[in-house]
Amino acid sequence: MYTRLVPEVEFRRFELGTDDVARLTRLLHACYASLLEQGLRFTATHQTDATTRRRLQGGRCWLAGSGGEWVGTVTWYEPRPYHDVAHYRDPAVAYFGMLGVLPSFRGQGLGRRLVELAEAEAREHGYRAMALDTSEDAPGLVKLYESWGYAVIGQHDWRPGVNYASLVLSKPLA
Repeated sequence: MYTRLVPEVEFRRFELGTDDVARLTRLLHACYASLLEQGLRFTATHQTDATTRRRLQGGRCWLAGSGGEWVGTVTWYEPRPYHDVAHYRDPAVAYFGMLGVLPSFRGQGLGRRLVELAEAEAREHGYRAMALDTSEDAPGLVKLYESWGYAVIGQHDWRPGVNYASLVLSKPLA
């Protein structure tokens, strides 16, 4: 069931095993296509359905929908003790990824709403901070996350899976 938050767009959880992973992969490719056109090879620009399924495991995925179409998504994760990113190992920190909104739905606050849903759920689970990483070569994304209260706290390099170094950002969950 969707929860109505934005006019004409509803939000609900993605259900692994029920919802179509291939459809989610196609949504991510469409959401990230403009970044690929800029030369940024985020994982979501090219991931396979198997990679989508793997990235969903252990996470909680939200969908934004409109008229039966999926128009946005985000997945948040609990800390993982052996994660490559040290901040993502912190037992007080949740983190998110696979955030995307279709270009035709951008500018309505859907990305922020999706992240707010992830933050609220993480807060309910007792996490004191939310984190993410993004390309240091995407200053517009960094600025957007900073406007949402996130601050750069470090760096990480996912190459060769992507073609850039990442900035790690974090925000307290009050």
